[in-house]
Amino acid sequence: MCYIVKIIIKIFDIISCLITPFIAFVSSVQTRVGPERFPLTYMIWDIFHVSPIRHHYYQPVFNVRNLPERIWNRENQLPGIDFNIEGQLSLLRSFNYNSELEVIPIEKPKEPLGFFHNNSFGVGDAEILYNMVRHFKTKKVIEIGSGFSTRMMKKALDKNREEGFLSSHICIEPYEMHWLESLGIDKVIRSKVEDVDPILFNELRENDILFIDSSHVLRIGGDVFVEYLQIIPNLRKGVLVHIHDIFLPNEYPRFWIMNKRRFWTEQYLLQAFLAFNSKFEVLLAVNYLASYYSEEFSLKCPVYAKKLKRGTGSFWIRKID
Repeated sequence: MCYIVKIIIKIFDIISCLITPFIAFVSSVQTRVGPERFPLTYMIWDIFHVSPIRHHYYQPVFNVRNLPERIWNRENQLPGIDFNIEGQLSLLRSFNYNSELEVIPIEKPKEPLGFFHNNSFGVGDAEILYNMVRHFKTKKVIEIGSGFSTRMMKKALDKNREEGFLSSHICIEPYEMHWLESLGIDKVIRSKVEDVDPILFNELRENDILFIDSSHVLRIGGDVFVEYLQIIPNLRKGVLVHIHDIFLPNEYPRFWIMNKRRFWTEQYLLQAFLAFNSKFEVLLAVNYLASYYSEEFSLKCPVYAKKLKRGTGSFWIRKID
């Protein structure tokens, strides 16, 4: 972010401090009395795509300052889940594509190709994705949520095609990434996943990939609701599933909660989904491997090993029954 923009934001923050107490007081009254008694007011809130939510135990939004310190230090034992550590390490050790990863640009090139130095899907995650597509010779990919992962996925699929492994790449992206159509993706669906015919996902077969990087928030009828309660359970045996921004067995990053105020819930739903679930196995918990098996992880992720900006969060599972 350039210096001038930072100054403008700082000034706006100072000015906002003068009027926010009044807005906060009015909003507090509205939430305590009840939204149903302020239909006109809440109509205006909806127009501006915001909504006042009281810090109350019935609500998903909370005062981050009330979080106890133990939240960040507790050890999640993942009861009921076979974390399959030896299986994870065995799969990691089987990857053999370092020479291909090392020629991918680190910084942004002139052409719209994949590169590692980005804030969305960078080193570690991108390298594992490339390895997975190359290792399993994936024939069909359905991405829910697109971006830098799409570019890396396409690189790996194109390399497979050079070796005679044909494939299909479908992206479901209703909101952003207007360059997708120009990237040469086989099919771009500009709809919310909850509006997509679920029969599409029946096309995925063994070693195909369902790639999920969506809203990360469980809400009524939303994308995460559909993904975990309707799509993933009905996948065919052998389908690989990727979910991004999962840090199990660790907590979400402290900075995300305390500073960015991200009230994400997806990884808790994933943990509940996997608990006592013998139909799925953990393949790779990338943040875990990067944190606790850093040396072995770095051997198969040579760009990550260069100690560039890191932030792994990919989680891979597979349906086995």
